Amino acid sequence: MVTQQIVSEKLLAYLDDQLSFNQIITWANQVMRQGNFMPDSNIERLVGIVMSLAGADSPRILNARAEFKKRLAPVDAA
Repeated sequence: MVTQQIVSEKLLAYLDDQLSFNQIITWANQVMRQGNFMPDSNIERLVGIVMSLAGADSPRILNARAEFKKRLAPVDAA
């Protein structure tokens, strides 16, 4: 099951240069094919983040750290 924690860890690993661009894109594509998201209140947000990663065609798309951090922030913190 893909949870918010897993998506957060993968994204932070990419942003910290622990995963390459190709590795995070491959992971996101596998997740989208499997569609095995944990059903919870954040499922739409998680699917949107993973879909953005899966559809990325160049590393510059994933360089918007502020946007991803905003999307990962708890709803009540906004």
